Amino acid sequence: MKINFALIGLFLCLHSLVLHGQDTLHLEFKAEPSFVTSAYRPGALLKNTEKFTGIPDAAEWGVFLFNLQRKQSSHTSYKKGYLSEEEYQRITSYKYDSLGLYKGTDINNSLPVLSALLPGNRKLIIPDVNFNNDFSDDKVYEHVVTDFDKRIPVDSLETIEIDYDYYLVNRLIRKKLLLKLSPTSKGYGVPDSKVKRLFILALTDEGRVARVKLKEAEYEFKLNHPDDIAANYALADGLSIRNVSTGETLEFNPELKPNQFFPLEGKLVKISNVNYFGDSASLIIQQAASDLLGVRQGELLPDSTQQVLHKALNKQADYTLIDFWGSWCGPCIKALPDLKKVYIKYKENPNFQLVSVAYEQSRELKALNNLVEKHNITWQNIVEYQQKQGEVFDYNRLVSHFSVNIFPTTILLDKQGRIVYRDSGSDSFERLNEVLRRELGY
Repeated sequence: MKINFALIGLFLCLHSLVLHGQDTLHLEFKAEPSFVTSAYRPGALLKNTEKFTGIPDAAEWGVFLFNLQRKQSSHTSYKKGYLSEEEYQRITSYKYDSLGLYKGTDINNSLPVLSALLPGNRKLIIPDVNFNNDFSDDKVYEHVVTDFDKRIPVDSLETIEIDYDYYLVNRLIRKKLLLKLSPTSKGYGVPDSKVKRLFILALTDEGRVARVKLKEAEYEFKLNHPDDIAANYALADGLSIRNVSTGETLEFNPELKPNQFFPLEGKLVKISNVNYFGDSASLIIQQAASDLLGVRQGELLPDSTQQVLHKALNKQADYTLIDFWGSWCGPCIKALPDLKKVYIKYKENPNFQLVSVAYEQSRELKALNNLVEKHNITWQNIVEYQQKQGEVFDYNRLVSHFSVNIFPTTILLDKQGRIVYRDSGSDSFERLNEVLRRELGY
């Protein structure tokens, strides 16, 4: 996935490094407040608004609550009277207990935001940034909204700076958060028309960025923002890398994560020891081994994955093309004619085999069987099922072994179990055909 990095106003810690043997480099990450690929996060409409003052004269209004620290915010919101006993019990009964949470009310980590509708299609948004339950002393953000299904351009939204409290390891830490508040519900199914008109979405700064110079090239490492508004970056599940010298964004399929080695400048490199707030991490650099084990293009499958794959295949071949798809997946179905062309071209070649892996949401296979018949899928089609809550994890699922989370995903393996090609989406067959011509000679 290509990522547009906005560098204006970004302060980064720059290091130079001569690579030799094994090294550990300290990285300092800074916020990247560009909001270009920020996720939209909804607030919760409060039922109890008695504590709030400074409400403008409006026919329709409501207060939305944005949690800035998931577990602690819910607990604090209950203590402050934002949530009723019933609402709090519903949250805590299945998510967590209150052990290890700050029990006082002198903590500000739940942001109330007022939404009010005025004549002339005017919509007011007032965040209570000083956390005093009074909206009369806070800045008013006014929008003219004529279509509540239309997303407002990010650039037109003002950036709001929030100073809030974060409770961690028995101490309150004062933190700063940059966010934008969108006045429409575009992208969220809100059936209630009144709630839809009042609805607010929050966008947060996108992640943390650091730069490092390796040999003659400068690289930019970005920790992608986790799900929470104010998140634990130690749980960050995405890592992006850009060669600043060339402007190229390095692509990894599946997406690269912290604590995973990857090749860079002839070395094996990984980001590890990411701290809670994403301020710092370690860059571990090792001499590259002859074979890097993994499930990305160019890597050799681990023995465990090769064993599971060999048990699942009807036969062995010098080249095995695996197509991960599903009967529920529109792009997968769109790609079937192109996949069929590949099969027809190479089906007589004893050095090649095509195998599909259908990842189904249900054990009711009528839709799958209809597609198999319609498209005359005569090659091996393995069926795997999405894990339901309470089910025992299936360690033999190829979807899990190959870390497939985008469908369709197509993978070409050679006889050593090395991934010659890997790509996702229905528009990737041009490159696949080029790779097949190179490997098979026609």
